[in-house]
Amino acid sequence: MKKSGEMFKRLVFLPWAIVLLLALVLLSAACETESDDNPKKSEESEIQLLILQVYGTGDKTDGAVSHSFIELYNNGEADVDLTGYSLQYSAGGTEWEKLDLEGTAEAKCSFLVLGTRKNTAPRLDIPDAHADQHWNLTLSNKNFKVCLIKSAEPLTTANPFDTDGAGTKAVGYVDMFGSIDNDSAGLPAEEVTVSIDGFEGEAGVYLSKQKSARRKNLDDTDNNKNDFEAVDFRAPDKGITDEQLVYYGPKNSARDQWNPVYASPEEIEQPGDNRFLVFNESDAESGLPVIKIDTDGQSIPVREEYTPGSFTSKHVFDWIAGVRFVLYDKDGTELLEGETEMKGRGNSTWNLEKKPYNLKLGRKASVLGMPSHKRWALLANHYDRSLLRTEIAIELGEIFDNMAWHPHAESVAFFMNGVYQGAYQIIENIKIDGNRVSIDAISADNPDGGYILEIDQRKGEDFNFTTTNGVIFCSADPDDVLEDIIPSGGTVFAKIQSDVQSAENALYGSGFADPAAGYRKYLDVDSFIDWYLVNEITKNPDAIFYSSVYIYYDPVKEKYCLGPIWDFDISLGNAAGGPGSTYSSSSSGFYVKDAYNTGGGFDYTTWPWTQLPQKQSNWLYRLFQDPWFVSQVKERWNAKKAQLSDLAGFIDERAAYLENAQKVNFRKWNILNNRFGFGVLASNSGTTYSAQVAFVKNFLTQRIIWLDSAINGL
Repeated sequence: MKKSGEMFKRLVFLPWAIVLLLALVLLSAACETESDDNPKKSEESEIQLLILQVYGTGDKTDGAVSHSFIELYNNGEADVDLTGYSLQYSAGGTEWEKLDLEGTAEAKCSFLVLGTRKNTAPRLDIPDAHADQHWNLTLSNKNFKVCLIKSAEPLTTANPFDTDGAGTKAVGYVDMFGSIDNDSAGLPAEEVTVSIDGFEGEAGVYLSKQKSARRKNLDDTDNNKNDFEAVDFRAPDKGITDEQLVYYGPKNSARDQWNPVYASPEEIEQPGDNRFLVFNESDAESGLPVIKIDTDGQSIPVREEYTPGSFTSKHVFDWIAGVRFVLYDKDGTELLEGETEMKGRGNSTWNLEKKPYNLKLGRKASVLGMPSHKRWALLANHYDRSLLRTEIAIELGEIFDNMAWHPHAESVAFFMNGVYQGAYQIIENIKIDGNRVSIDAISADNPDGGYILEIDQRKGEDFNFTTTNGVIFCSADPDDVLEDIIPSGGTVFAKIQSDVQSAENALYGSGFADPAAGYRKYLDVDSFIDWYLVNEITKNPDAIFYSSVYIYYDPVKEKYCLGPIWDFDISLGNAAGGPGSTYSSSSSGFYVKDAYNTGGGFDYTTWPWTQLPQKQSNWLYRLFQDPWFVSQVKERWNAKKAQLSDLAGFIDERAAYLENAQKVNFRKWNILNNRFGFGVLASNSGTTYSAQVAFVKNFLTQRIIWLDSAINGL
C-alpha cells in the first residue's frame, strides 16, 4: 500500500510541477523579450500601416487629379490581411462614413483606395483599374478627416486619436489624418481657423482641389501638422515637375515594394525592376497596343539655337542611354522589350505639353508588323485633334505609289515613367535601309552613292547649305561620313552640295525643259509628281520647301527623288496661316504649286505676317512652267482620282478604331475647344472628336472636287 500511495502522489503532483516549470520558462522568455539587449517583436508589433497620402476633389471639376484617393502604405516586414479593417471619413462635422477594406496590404507596398472620378481635364489621370479598392465617395478638398481602424464598427467619437482629452485612442485605432483648407494658407497661426474636430496632434496641411496631403517621411510622430506636407499636382510652372509627378503620384499594390520617401531622380539608385513597365488592366482602356518606357530617372536634354536672321529657334536634342521599354499588344501580350536610346524631336511641337520623341533601339526589331529597324519616332500629333491626318497622308502614299517608299505608322497608347502620355503614333524614321529608302549610301569609298537631304529653313542639321536660288538643304542621312575625303579630292559633303547645285542649275537654266539636257536628266519626275499631289491634296503648309521636305539621290536611277512624305499634323485645313503668302484654311486654291514669291520668307513676330526681303525658292513652281510637266500631272491625277473616293470610308474606319483611344487622350489633354500654337484652328473645326473627324472628311472631299476642276483646267 505504501508504494501505491507514493505512486499516487507522484501522479497527482507531477502535472503541477510541469506547469510550474513551464511558467518559469515563459516568464524568463517574457523578461528576455523586454530586455534592451535582445529585443524581439511580435508579428502584430511589426505591422505598421500608415495613411500615406490623401486627396479630395470636392465638388469641383477642374482639379489637378482625376479622382479622390486615399493611399495606404504598409511599412512593416509582413503582408497584412485587411479583413476587419475599415477606412472612415467625415467632412465638416458630418457623421463618419465607412468602407470595409478587402484584400492584402503587402509589405513595403501601397494600397490604393480610389474614390469617384470628378475632374474632367486633370494633370494626373488615374485609371479606374489602378484602384486596389473603390469607394463610391467624393472626398472634400478641405476640412475633412480620415481614420484607418482595425474595426468594422462605425466610429461615433469625433476624434478617434483622442477620445477623452487624455490621449485614449478608439478601439482598434491605427492612423488618422485631419486637414484644414487652402483658404488658411499663409495666415499667421493665431488667425488660422480649424473647423475640423479630429486629427493627430495638430491639424494637417492646407489642401485644395490642386493639392494632396502626403507624408514627408515614415517617421510617424502622431502629429499631422509635422508629418504631412502639401503636394501641388498642377503643371510644373505652379506645381511639381514631371519627374516628381512619377514619385508623388499614388501607387497601388501592383507597384510592388518601393520606398515612398521622395528623393530627386538623380539621388535615387534605381532598382532593376519593371516598376513602370508592367501592363495593368486599365492600360487596355484605349484599345491600342501599349508602349511603356522607363528613362531610369533621366529627363530629356534640349537646348535652343537661333539661326542669325531667322524668326525662330531650332531645338537641339541629345540622346539619353539606359532607357528601357516594353511593347504590348492591346490585350497585354508582350510583343517586344529591351533597351533603347531616346531623345526629343520637333520644333514648334516640342513646345507643346504633349511632346514627340525619337527612339534608337538597342537592336533591330520589327514593331507592330513594320519591317525591322532600330530607328523609330513617337509622334504626339498634339496639333491634330482628329488624330488622323498622318494616317490619311500615308494612305495617299499608298495611292500615289511612284514614291518608292513612305513611312508606315501604328497608333499606340504611350506611357513614360508610369504616366500616361496619350495616343501616339510609332512611325518609321526616314533612313537609308533595305527596308526603307533602299539605296547604297555615299561614302569616301563610294562617292557616287546615295543620300537623303531635308529642305529645312531652320537649318536643323549642322551640315547644311543654301543653293543659289535660296533652297536650304540639310544632310539627313548619312551624317557621319560628310567630312571624309573622297579620292578625287574634297569632302563627301562638298560633293553633295556640288551635285545638288548642278541639278538646280539645270532646273533654272534656259533649256530647263529639254528632255535630255534639262531637269529631267537630274530629277525623277514621277516621284516629284506624286509627292506634289499628296501635299497639294492635303494642303500641307510645310510643303513649299519650308521644312520636313525630303529628297534623296538614287544612285541606280542617277536622279533625285522627291520624298518620302512627312509631317502632316497641320495639314487638311488645320492652320489659320502658314509660310506661304497664298495659304488659307479654305479647301480651295492651289498652295504648293503657287507658293513661290519674291519675298519668300515671313516675319512671324507680327500679325498679320509680313514678307521678309530674303528670297525663298520652290522647285515645283519652276516645274509647272514646263507644259510637259503639267500634262504629266494631269495624266497622273486622272489615273488616280477614282481611288480618292475611298478615303471617306477609310477615315470612318480609322476613327472608329480610335474611338476609345481618343476619349482617353482628350481626357488627359483637354484641347478640343482650345486654340493654341501658331494659328491652329480649334472651335471653328469642331469642339468634339466626331466634329473634328467630320471637318477633315469635309475638307478632303471639297478639296478633291476643287482640285479635279483646277488641275484639269491648267
